[in-house]
Amino acid sequence: AVTQVPTMPFAFGVSDDGKVVVGASGFFDNPPRAAYIWTEAGGSQLLSDYMAARGIEVPAGWTFSGALSAVSGDGSMVAGWTLGGANGMQSFVVTGINGPLDEIFADGFDGAAAQNPVPDSSFEGSISGSGPWDSTSTNFGTALCTADVCSTGGDTAGANTGSAWAWFGGIAAAEDASVSQSVTIPSGGPSYLNFWLWIGAVNGGTSNLDVSVDGTVVASFPEPVDADAGYVQRGVDIGAYADDAAHTIEFHYTETDGIASNYSLDDVTIDAAPPAAQGPASHPARPQVAANAQLRRR
Repeated sequence: AVTQVPTMPFAFGVSDDGKVVVGASGFFDNPPRAAYIWTEAGGSQLLSDYMAARGIEVPAGWTFSGALSAVSGDGSMVAGWTLGGANGMQSFVVTGINGPLDEIFADGFDGAAAQNPVPDSSFEGSISGSGPWDSTSTNFGTALCTADVCSTGGDTAGANTGSAWAWFGGIAAAEDASVSQSVTIPSGGPSYLNFWLWIGAVNGGTSNLDVSVDGTVVASFPEPVDADAGYVQRGVDIGAYADDAAHTIEFHYTETDGIASNYSLDDVTIDAAPPAAQGPASHPARPQVAANAQLRRR
């Protein structure tokens, strides 16, 4: 039998029972390689997230921007390397990796933050096309970008964190684009779909970004009069869908007039509270005659 391992283009080791697979997502620089672990029960996860959910301390300054290259036969121990060690490149071994979830802290008790249920929140693992985010674009094939591949539209688009983001627009043509994935939304408390959005270029067109859950639009962001000065965190109450079941979250962009605008999306999370402040920081809109500086390349 063949089992698909999403978000892990490079698999380097598997436990004897086949229930644990270790490897890496991405390339060295585009996007940065990250250590990943796949389990039969939980699917693919960043090693840092997997360890945090089990109360395993991550050394200060380590990002695990390397790979897991080995796993013990019983799945209790993994080994790999990272670029975040004191010596620049550091090998490491993690024991007790098959321990249970730390249920006391997994739900935010004692002030600990609840684990974000959105895999690959910042699109780093999906840029290769094998991650949890599906993406479409009538002009580019995908909305997922890095600066090396797509440019930054004259500094009117780019990532909020990491190197990858979803870029909607960026062309003086009609465009229909989306990013989506199925997410299990936990029950037991308030749920907010939080994300960072930067509308970095506006030109008086019909651009609009709809946010939907299971096909129902829960928020819309039509092109504003003024462009944002930078990323602003937005939040949408999706508590009605918090039922421990899988739901499809989609960000869907349309522009029908063929006028270039730039919408950048990054760092999508589901949290217990909305952003502390959601007011947009803006500056005067960039005129349409500057549109060539805002275009995306592929």
